[in-house]
Parts: sequence; C-alpha cells; structure tokens
Amino acid sequence: MALDTSARALQEFAAHLSPEEKRRGYPAQFKAQALAYFEEQSRLGFSEQQIARQLGICQPTLNRWLLQNSPSSFSFVALAPSPSPASPLPPVSSSGFTVSGPYGLRIEGLQLGELVELFRGLSC
Repeated sequence: MALDTSARALQEFAAHLSPEEKRRGYPAQFKAQALAYFEEQSRLGFSEQQIARQLGICQPTLNRWLLQNSPSSFSFVALAPSPSPASPLPPVSSSGFTVSGPYGLRIEGLQLGELVELFRGLSC
C-alpha cells in the first residue's frame, strides 16, 4: 500500500519519538493531523488497523484518540414523576417514574430502585 505524503510525514514523526515520549503522550498537533488523516482514509474504506499501521502508531492508541475526540453518545436526562391522566400519554401505573428515550422508547411506572438499576445497566 503506497503512502501519500501526509501519511509518510506523520509516520516519520512517530518513528523519531522515543518510547518515553510516546508514553508521555503524542503532541496535540500530531494527534490532530492523525485524526484528520484517519477521517480521510476511513472514507476511502481503510480500516482503523490499516490506518494506524500507515501512521506508524498502535491501533489501540488511534482508537483511544478517536474515542476521546468523539462527542459523547449520552444525553442529559431529567427525572420526572409519571404524567398525570390529563397528559397526552396516560401512565401505565399511577405511580413511579417514566423514562423516555430516542425513537419513541418509553418505560413507565418504574420505582426508584428499578430506575437506579436501569441507569447502572446503561452505564456499562
């Protein structure tokens, strides 16, 4: 696989870093350029492992940078009592909490312990 100029420059830079420098962390500018290169190459169909090899870095390192750079998939939620019967969606039970999620997911009538268990399960 032929490397383009930007990949070659990034690979050479990574090759000249000592193991100690790599342990302390790659420079922010290198990370930004590597992530931009990743975006470009992944659109062309290259895998994360292939791109990491092109850049001369470990695949877990690239994966960590991608995770750190991606927006969180979690959304802020607010706990509210189940809606009253006058609301558009009548509650399944007259007491408890309601959790509403994306795509119409709705869980009604949860007790506090069940709600805590649900959120603990979602945090894994």
